[in-house]
Amino acid sequence: AHPERGVGLDVVSAELAAFFRHHDRLAMDSGRPSVNEEWLSFAADGYRGLFETIKTPMHDAEGRLIGVLGIARDITERHQAETRRLALEAQLREAQKMESLGTLAGGIAHDFNNVLGAILGHLALAEAELPPAHPARSSLAQIGRSGLRARDLVQQILAFSRRQPQRMLDQPLAPLVEEAAALLKATLPAR
Repeated sequence: AHPERGVGLDVVSAELAAFFRHHDRLAMDSGRPSVNEEWLSFAADGYRGLFETIKTPMHDAEGRLIGVLGIARDITERHQAETRRLALEAQLREAQKMESLGTLAGGIAHDFNNVLGAILGHLALAEAELPPAHPARSSLAQIGRSGLRARDLVQQILAFSRRQPQRMLDQPLAPLVEEAAALLKATLPAR
């Protein structure tokens, strides 16, 4: 490009021509190449892309500035590929986190299942030793219901950790609410 005239408006938009002239001026003023990346639109066909542009001042044998050499390289595809690569890396990291979480949850669920087995086993022994009218039976029944609910939750965690498809079941809401209310009543202060 000529240092005074710049790029013709028949090729690029006025905004783009101003951008080119600005970088021409930076290269001329500094006396060394100017490198930049910009999203550019072309007036001739409306194409928009990411370009890496290098502007280098050109001098004659006497050292007088005679123009600016501009080289623009379309790096749109490279940029898009890099963006896709970063997105895929983020998805991979997320999948690895979920796999680690599943492994951790599975290990904890197995340990908790063993504890629940001991609780429910001892509960059954205690119920077998109590007379039918013993007042502790209602508390033991509540412990049993809560233990079975906890066992169901452990099974859900294990299903998550194994990435198995889960079965959807209709669940009556009233018994769950009653169980939760009884558990809260026993654990919360009276007021």
